[in-house]
Amino acid sequence: ALTYTIPASVVVGSAAVSYPPTIQGGTPSYYLINRPLPAGLSFNGTTGVISGSPTTAIEATAYVIEAGNASGSVTYTFNFAVTDLAPLGLAYPV
Repeated sequence: ALTYTIPASVVVGSAAVSYPPTIQGGTPSYYLINRPLPAGLSFNGTTGVISGSPTTAIEATAYVIEAGNASGSVTYTFNFAVTDLAPLGLAYPV
C-alpha cells in the first residue's frame, strides 16, 4: 500500500512542507505523479517526497502518485488545494 498524510489545502506562502510517502511491501525504484504540483511545490521521483512552499492559489485538484519496481506498482489518489491569503487591515484614508 502507498499512502501520504497530506492536508486537503494549505495557504499561499505557508511554511515549507514535506510530505513523505508511507509504503508497505517492497522498496519502490521510482515514483511518478500525473500532473505538475502547484507553483512552489516539487515532487521527488526517487523518494516520492512532496516538498516546498506554495506560491500560487489553485482550486482543489486530483493527483495520482504511482510507486513501483520490477514486480509491480501501486497508486495513491488525493485532492489538494492552495488557498489565497485573507485580506488584512482594511482602512480608508481620513
